[in-house]
Amino acid sequence: MWAARLTHAISAAALIMLGLVTPQFGRLYWIGVSLAVVLLIIEHALVRADDLSRLGLAFFSMNGIISVSLGALGILDVFFHR
Repeated sequence: MWAARLTHAISAAALIMLGLVTPQFGRLYWIGVSLAVVLLIIEHALVRADDLSRLGLAFFSMNGIISVSLGALGILDVFFHR
């Protein structure tokens, strides 16, 4: 559980740093990053060390939603950024 928390924190930090150094990213990218961070927090709230019954929901569903939404918002932001 701690390894997942650590890698997700590093991923969130990397997304934030990428947005700061990439001028092509604007509002939509930041909405996607914010959504991803909130969903990662929810993902970790779903699973407990003593109760792994929602591991499939947390791992597959939440990560799928995160990747599709962040990817789509990032792509749209690059195309529509002025």
